[in-house]
Amino acid sequence: MLKLIAKIFGTKSEKDIKRIMPLVEQTKKEGERLKSLSNDDLRNETASIQDFLSQELKSIDDRLSALHQKIASNPDLDINEKESIFLDIDKIETERNKELEKVLIKVLPKAFAIVRETAKRFKENEYLEVTARDFDRVISATRDNVKIVGDKAHWYNKWMAAGNLVAWDMVHYDVQIIGGIV
Repeated sequence: MLKLIAKIFGTKSEKDIKRIMPLVEQTKKEGERLKSLSNDDLRNETASIQDFLSQELKSIDDRLSALHQKIASNPDLDINEKESIFLDIDKIETERNKELEKVLIKVLPKAFAIVRETAKRFKENEYLEVTARDFDRVISATRDNVKIVGDKAHWYNKWMAAGNLVAWDMVHYDVQIIGGIV
């Protein structure tokens, strides 16, 4: 009987895959657009996602910041008033987490496509060259696989891990994208 029902309505797994596949297809489509970008432009795509997230959550983050500031700037607040403010903070953080999930779904195909394209470039090249930023300089001070050469940063696809030389040689398959979405 259960097999008959599954044949008619489909299994949960089939329904989940059917719901996820449009995101996988959007990721692949976005990946096609990213192929023609320079390494710096690809990096800037990540910054655009970060900016988008900040803008989408700004009003909630501003409310949280104001409440935290109220607590910090009024150390003599009554304990009941502090408790009330902390309860408000908890409610707003719950709201923020729900909103963050919605926003992350919006950027998921682009974010996953950036990771996939970067992985492909690492696999195909000895290193990726980008315009050096403060982040690159900080990382290069502690990691041997990042070198600053003039105004450029070279991110090498080989590094030492647990005493072994590791080389990046993977490009994400669709099933890995599905796993990431799940």
